[in-house]
Amino acid sequence: MLKVLLSALSLAFALAPNGLLAQTPVYRLLYSAPDPSSQGAAPETVFETAPGTFYFLSGMQGQTFGPSIFSLTGAGSAKLIYSFPPQTLSDALVQAADGRLYGAVFDSSRQGLYYSVSTA
Repeated sequence: MLKVLLSALSLAFALAPNGLLAQTPVYRLLYSAPDPSSQGAAPETVFETAPGTFYFLSGMQGQTFGPSIFSLTGAGSAKLIYSFPPQTLSDALVQAADGRLYGAVFDSSRQGLYYSVSTA
């Protein structure tokens, strides 16, 4: 009887998610755009510049806005830093050793425009 009970318990623990380990979330949602086609949707680059402070580049483009740079707190509060004109393309935003953000935008009238943004 004890052997059957131990076999049943070991099978139950084996089938339970994570066995006996405590359930902890793998991730925490910081931001979700209110509308999938809105400014701020489709972040392409996201990184942390200081503990609890993030920046992201949104590549979502519409008739009234182009790529946009946002700051984001660990609590999920997003703030628009800059929005490029419509019909502008941008793929990356990086942080350099000096703490500034750098990137490039392209449109049909010129080869490229390079920019920097302070995170302070």
